[in-house]
Amino acid sequence: MPGLSLVIIPAASALPLFYDTVIDGVSRHGYDIKALHIPSVGLVTGARPGDPPNMYDDAAFISAHVTGLADAGYDVLLITHSYRGTPATESIRGLSKNERLKQGKDGGIVGLAYMSSLVPEVGHPASSSVGTAPKGQQPLMVVGEDGWFYYPNPTVTAEVVFSDLPLEQGKYWGRKLVKHSAASFTSNLTYDG
Repeated sequence: MPGLSLVIIPAASALPLFYDTVIDGVSRHGYDIKALHIPSVGLVTGARPGDPPNMYDDAAFISAHVTGLADAGYDVLLITHSYRGTPATESIRGLSKNERLKQGKDGGIVGLAYMSSLVPEVGHPASSSVGTAPKGQQPLMVVGEDGWFYYPNPTVTAEVVFSDLPLEQGKYWGRKLVKHSAASFTSNLTYDG
């Protein structure tokens, strides 16, 4: 049996590289761990080509990855961060280890860990769980004509998104955030896990 695989579902606008320190530390202890580059997260060069992906595109992507791991016999722990709580919750339908065992299959999801994650009620989108930035720190995000949002002010981004870091370090990480599909925040959750 292959064992446990940890799958990090990164926050909005966050590339897998944001989690490299965690991945390196955990993998040094012999665990299989990976952070996914979800469809609604753009590229280093900007937005992805085509229509901006929605939450269901993200959920299908996560589901396909988890299914591949489960079919290979892995038990899977999904670790979601921020917006990703919504598509991760949507994605797990039929993938729990218990559900798969009833079908005579090995592997499956054994846990779902939410790190500051957005999980709206069924029938509501992720945007229903999002607050607003304090006055003087707006706009945090701006939606471009292409349907992708971005963070126009590195100082505001550092103060709001990376508030636990020194300002210059927060700006460094804020500049690494990429465009994110605004449509992903408007898709209603249909499954509560």
